[in-house]
Amino acid sequence: MFGKVLKTPIRFFDINPIGRIINRFSNDTGILDDIIPSTICDFMNVFMTVVGSISLTLFLNYWILFPTIALAVLFIFIRNYYLTSSMEIKRIEATVRSPIFVHMGNTLCGMSTIRAANMEEKLNEEFFNHVDLHTRATSASIYINRWLDAVTLIFTYTTLISCLLIKRYHLFEVESSEIGLMLVYLLQSTSLFQWAIRQSCEVENLMTSVERVLEYSELETEPLDKGDRKPPVEWPSNGEICFNNVSFKYDKNLSYVLNNINIKINAGEKIGIVGRTGAGKSSIIQTLFRMAEPDGSLIIDDIDIKKLSLHDLRSKLSIIPQEPTLFIGTIRTNLDPLNQYPDNVLWDALEQVQLKEAIKEMKDGLESEVHKGGSNLSVGQKQLICLARAIIKKSKILIIDEATANVDFKTDSMVQEAIRQCFKECTVITIAHRLHTIIDNDRILCLSQGRVVNFGHPIDLLTDKNSVLYDLMFSLERQERIKLFGLAKKNDLNKFTHL
Repeated sequence: MFGKVLKTPIRFFDINPIGRIINRFSNDTGILDDIIPSTICDFMNVFMTVVGSISLTLFLNYWILFPTIALAVLFIFIRNYYLTSSMEIKRIEATVRSPIFVHMGNTLCGMSTIRAANMEEKLNEEFFNHVDLHTRATSASIYINRWLDAVTLIFTYTTLISCLLIKRYHLFEVESSEIGLMLVYLLQSTSLFQWAIRQSCEVENLMTSVERVLEYSELETEPLDKGDRKPPVEWPSNGEICFNNVSFKYDKNLSYVLNNINIKINAGEKIGIVGRTGAGKSSIIQTLFRMAEPDGSLIIDDIDIKKLSLHDLRSKLSIIPQEPTLFIGTIRTNLDPLNQYPDNVLWDALEQVQLKEAIKEMKDGLESEVHKGGSNLSVGQKQLICLARAIIKKSKILIIDEATANVDFKTDSMVQEAIRQCFKECTVITIAHRLHTIIDNDRILCLSQGRVVNFGHPIDLLTDKNSVLYDLMFSLERQERIKLFGLAKKNDLNKFTHL
């Protein structure tokens, strides 16, 4: 089950909350391991006791066979009806129990306000209404259990009456001691019979956990190692990306979020992607990593990525996400999870992101502990560690998904400077909310409703009143607009001078 969840498509996590997934691994697996075996064992013990009691009765009085068959049919009908009813009533009981706790908690929290407003009687009335609803459901749950007792009592009375009739009319010889033995076992089985039925129903109810576990153990998985060709070891060597009529949707039942994208990103080019919320910026990244299979062809250095295995493709790309992801372990394992690089490479990467001194000041250096989610590090430090991880990997293509959206301007500037210095020869695709982080890029891709609206140099787009970048710039304050336009002109002038 764990292996299937690890390899299932990302869409699975979009439609299934994490709590539901954890519930399968904790509660359902716990029921499977602990509760079902003990319940089955309890049911078998009680069931065999009941079968023994009835068998002894039939052995001593074979005339009971005929009412036994009739009662067995009645029992099967009542059990099926009871199973359906008990599940629904238990569900109702659990539902109407919650308002009692909610009302109690709210009352205790607002005690001062209730007394000040003299609302004690009204709150009492509401509380009793909640209790009454719960009592009705609980009572119904108790009442339906008594039907099981009724079946056993009918069988006991039938046996007793038949024994009296046999004794009275001398149908065959039966000793009083034998009648006493039958009644002792039958009276004992009255409570056991009800418990056997309850446990059999409980086993059937608990088997839903088995179904839920089996469902996750049969999940569809991504073909991580399946590909038509193997890329060269140094692929991608240039970092050229071509989108040819690329359309993308997250699920076959959903509409397209990208429509007929036709762009070419040159090797080593720095591209910024902008657009309103829902324009399709993050979907470009999903397409590059093939989180779902895109339509059209997406070619990186003359190789269509759809012909590669997912493992080969994703291992060749680097990404710095918006939410920096760190794992429980050490600084070393977070920088180099597969333990492929020597210490000097790790320290060099930390130095490039200006984090070397901070790590050295830690007690154990590279062996310093990282808590769950990197909770013992600041957001800026976590983001810089993710950047160092990308530097160590030395991919020719780097994707930055709003990596500095949650950090201050100082850290933002530090991250951007590190990217400029460390990825000069690489193709860098940046999604950013802050326009000044991408205004010095070679070109900017403007998206709207999953389509390419503009794709050109920053200064050209800022002077084009019909461009998306122009609209985004004018949503800023005047001082920010002047500063942004100045940065674009300065960058354009520097490139022209360089040429």
